[in-house]
Amino acid sequence: MKNGYKNLSKNELYLISRAEFEKQKLITTQFVQKLFPDKNKASRVLVFLTQKGRLIRIEKGKYVLVPIKAPNQQWMPNEFVVADLWMGDIPYYIGYFTMYNYWGFTEQIPRTIFVLNTAKSCKKEI
Repeated sequence: MKNGYKNLSKNELYLISRAEFEKQKLITTQFVQKLFPDKNKASRVLVFLTQKGRLIRIEKGKYVLVPIKAPNQQWMPNEFVVADLWMGDIPYYIGYFTMYNYWGFTEQIPRTIFVLNTAKSCKKEI
């Protein structure tokens, strides 16, 4: 079991199980610091889980959890859910070629998800 539970420490497994139990879609540094009051321990757990492929970093302080039941960690979050988690309270919509495919106007599958908003202006690769 190369990428299974054996590679996880007690703290890492605790974070994953607690997040899944509480149905956390977005793991934030605040959530982790509630579980581990020691700031160094909290940041180490986040770094190690990201390196092991159990967390996907969206931006600083925001992570998506790869479910423990994902076979061989072969899992990617839905791009629409990631956009929602990434944007937070900022008004946004998903448009352009992404929606052309979604509504069936084209059969080509886009490799880029276009998120239009009023605040953030950057290219983010996940």
